Amino acid sequence: MADANKACQKCGTTITPNDIVQRKAGLVQGMLLCPSCVEMKRRVALQARAAASQTAAASAPQATAVAKPAPQDEADELITLVSDDEMPGSKSKIRSFAEGSTLGGAHHDESLKRALGGPQDAATRVRTFHCKLTDAGLANMDDIMNEWLDKHPDVYIKNVTSSIGVFESKTKEPHLFVCVFY
Repeated sequence: MADANKACQKCGTTITPNDIVQRKAGLVQGMLLCPSCVEMKRRVALQARAAASQTAAASAPQATAVAKPAPQDEADELITLVSDDEMPGSKSKIRSFAEGSTLGGAHHDESLKRALGGPQDAATRVRTFHCKLTDAGLANMDDIMNEWLDKHPDVYIKNVTSSIGVFESKTKEPHLFVCVFY
C-alpha cells in the first residue's frame, strides 16, 4: 500500500492515518493539521473564549441584554474537528472505516429475508470481519465488532471461525478473517 501518511498544512509534520482515526489530527477550518497544531489552535480558541466571556461578564451588570461578541479573527471562532461529510465541497482521500462501513460497502442486514433465530435456534446469517495482522488492526477490528454487536442487541452468536490468509487489494497482505455466525 502506498504511503498513507499526510503532512500538516501548517508546520509540515507527518500525520498518520491512526492520528486521524483517533481524531487527534484532522481538518480544522479547512486545513489538515497535526495533533500538536490542533492542540495549539484549541488552546488559542479557549483563551480567546475565556477573554471574551470575562469581558462580557464585566459589562453584564450595566446592560439589560448582552449580545454575544462577534468573532474578530479566526482565533475567536469555535474550533472543532469535522468529518468529510460536514465539509462543503471537500473530497478528502483520507477515510475512516471506524463508522461501521467496510471496504466493499456497508452491510445491509435489513434486506435479508431470513428471520434472526433465538438463542436455541440454528444460525441463519453470517458476518465476516477482517483486519491486518498488526496491533492497531486487531484493536480496530475489536472496536468494529463491539460496535456492531452494540447496534444489534437481537443477535445471538452461534459459532465463530477464524483463519489467516492473504488479502489481495493493491498489495498482498496477511489478514485475520473472523466469521461470526448468528
